[in-house]
Parts: sequence; C-alpha cells; structure tokens
Amino acid sequence: MQLETFIVIFVIILLAFIFFIAILARILNGKVPPKIHRLIEGVIIGGIGLGIFGIFQPWTIYLYYYGFQILLLSTLSFIVWSHITPGPEKREVVVRQ
Repeated sequence: MQLETFIVIFVIILLAFIFFIAILARILNGKVPPKIHRLIEGVIIGGIGLGIFGIFQPWTIYLYYYGFQILLLSTLSFIVWSHITPGPEKREVVVRQ
C-alpha cells in the first residue's frame, strides 16, 4: 500500500512539474531578449556552482545545508529555463549612401 501511494504521489508531482514547464514555455518562448536570457542562465549556472561548493566544503554544516538547497533550486530552475527559447536578436540596419 505504501509503495502504490508513493508512486501515485511521485507521478502527480512529476506531471505537475511538466505542466508548469509547458505553460511557462508557451508564455515566454520568443519573448525574452537574448541578453536577458543569457544573464538569467548565467545566474542559474552560478547558483549550481555555489551549491556544489557549499556541499563539498569542509568547514561548517550550515553551508552544506544551504548549499544543498541552492543546488536543488538552481537545478530545477535550469531544467525549466532550458525549455524557454530567447527571442530574435535585434540588429541595426546600416544604410550606406
């Protein structure tokens, strides 16, 4: 009974996450400027690096605790953000006479 309950709850959470990604991608695809998209992606990757540092440092348990939370949040954010495509780059047209 516990196994079935766990599997049902896990599948519900997974489907909710997939639905969230699909809705967010439908709203934001092609609307985020490329510079902002790269900036947010860099911040998320930096969070992953910071979380890994927090987990592997030997000094205090608090950095381990917060490092795990930062790593988890950053990883989930990267999964979501990787499904959003940036908008087209705006290029200036130079007219020569």
